[in-house]
Amino acid sequence: MTLRRTLAAALVAALPVGCGSPAGSPSAEVTGSVTLDGKPLAGAEVQFVPKGNAALGLHAAKTDAGGRFRVTRDAPNNPVKPGTYAVLVSKVSGGNDPSQPGGGMEAQKNEVPAVYQDRNHTPLTAEVRDGATELPPFAITQSGPAK
Repeated sequence: MTLRRTLAAALVAALPVGCGSPAGSPSAEVTGSVTLDGKPLAGAEVQFVPKGNAALGLHAAKTDAGGRFRVTRDAPNNPVKPGTYAVLVSKVSGGNDPSQPGGGMEAQKNEVPAVYQDRNHTPLTAEVRDGATELPPFAITQSGPAK
């Protein structure tokens, strides 16, 4: 009976190791949506690039049919950390079959204006808090941000 209790105690003590964030290392989950000219942007890549603190790490997600995305821990050692991020959005279409005429990379087109893909010029930013952060929709347009 004593051996059983000792093993049970050791098992319980070992459970927190490797699960979740290390103590004192907050992590976050970020949700939001992207629209292009007022319509949900499905199949777009949304990247969160740290602004001024590279230790925050890069995170990315793909939008669903409704333009919604969810960014969480990419890997056990890469949690989404609270901080300020530049948000990049891109959606590449076309050029999927290089064996067909006009089907190579030269036929690919990014449906999102280049400014939303440039970490130094994107007008999109996000302030991520510890825990759950629901961002307001990122409403982008083909004409780019208003000046």
